[in-house]
Amino acid sequence: MIRALVIAFLVASLSGCGWFGIGQDRALRSERVLFDGIRFRTDVDSTSQDRRDFTVDVRGASRSLAGAQEAGEFEAVKYCLGVFGGSDIAWTQSPYQELEALELGANDTLTIAGRCTKR
Repeated sequence: MIRALVIAFLVASLSGCGWFGIGQDRALRSERVLFDGIRFRTDVDSTSQDRRDFTVDVRGASRSLAGAQEAGEFEAVKYCLGVFGGSDIAWTQSPYQELEALELGANDTLTIAGRCTKR
């Protein structure tokens, strides 16, 4: 009888975690960053053996070129901070280009590239 009560209590207490702002669902929502009011899907790929060189692909860039630039820069900085501990980047394909100069690749993708310079 006591065992059943303990199990029922544990199930009830764990099922309420998401209701009070804790739990996995809350964590996933907090990582969603909007740029110019839009959530962009991004991919970061290392392009060399030492992982310092990288590219960031921002999909759906035509929805907001300025937002896509910001999303790409954000992911690049996040990558360099996470892997190398610093946000210094030497851009080879800069996100700071004029909007008119930006060229979108296949599937409406903006690609930026750089090298993490912090050791």
